[in-house]
Amino acid sequence: MSSPDPLPPLRWAALAGSASALLCAAGWGAVLGLTGLRNALPGACVGILVGFAVRLAGRRTDLRAALLAGGFSAWSCLLGNVAGFATATARERGMSAVEAIVILGSHGGEWLTEGATAPLSLAACLLAGVAGALVAARRRE
Repeated sequence: MSSPDPLPPLRWAALAGSASALLCAAGWGAVLGLTGLRNALPGACVGILVGFAVRLAGRRTDLRAALLAGGFSAWSCLLGNVAGFATATARERGMSAVEAIVILGSHGGEWLTEGATAPLSLAACLLAGVAGALVAARRRE
C-alpha cells in the first residue's frame, strides 16, 4: 500500500522550478561573467531547462504550470544577469564576486541598469520566460 503524496503536483513543480532556476542562474552568471557572452540564446536554454523541470515534477501541462515555469525562467535569467555582471566586474577589479556586489550595491544600484537590465539582457529574460512557459505547457503525446 502506498502512502499519499505529501505535496500536490503544483507544489512539486514550484520546488523543482525554483531549484532549477537557481542552478540555471548560477550557470548563466558564470557564462556571462567568465566569457562575456552577451546574446539571448542561453536565455532560451534556461527557459527550456526550467520549463522541463516544472513539467516533469508537476506532472501537469496547464496554464498554472506554464505561468510558474515562465516566471521562474525569467527570474533565473535576471538573477544570472546580476551574477554575471558582478563576476565580470570582480574579475576586472581583482576582487571576489561578493565584494563586487557589496561595492556595486553601495552605489545606489545604478550598476543594475548598466549591465543586468540592458536591452539585450532583458530580451534574453523575456525569451527565457516564453521558452519556459511553452515547454511547461506543451502536451505530452
